[in-house]
Amino acid sequence: MCSNIINVYKGESSMKEIGEKLVQKQLDAYNAQNLEDFVSVYSEDVIVMEFPSNSIITIGMEEMREGYSRLFKENPKNHAELLTRIVKGNRIIDHEFVTGRTNGIDRQAIAIYEIENEKISKVWFL
Repeated sequence: MCSNIINVYKGESSMKEIGEKLVQKQLDAYNAQNLEDFVSVYSEDVIVMEFPSNSIITIGMEEMREGYSRLFKENPKNHAELLTRIVKGNRIIDHEFVTGRTNGIDRQAIAIYEIENEKISKVWFL
């Protein structure tokens, strides 16, 4: 796990802990390309969007499952290294370095996760 974790929000420590565990579990599953563990932390009606436009990329568990199944199959060496994590209330921001894509392009990625009812309900990618 990344040692660069910044806890901005000091209250509601249980929400922070739950959120961090969910986001870390999905990152670990992403890197292991374990689709079932990956999707297990998301709500059934999860929404994935682009930031700042809020353009929708994916709505719902089935679309997410299909998209990530395809991603894992097409990119068997795909890996995201956590560079920094910021926790503020029910939102977690991860800055990652993504490698192993079949197109050969390594890139930085930023994801904002919103936690509701102990599941990831929304994700924004920058």
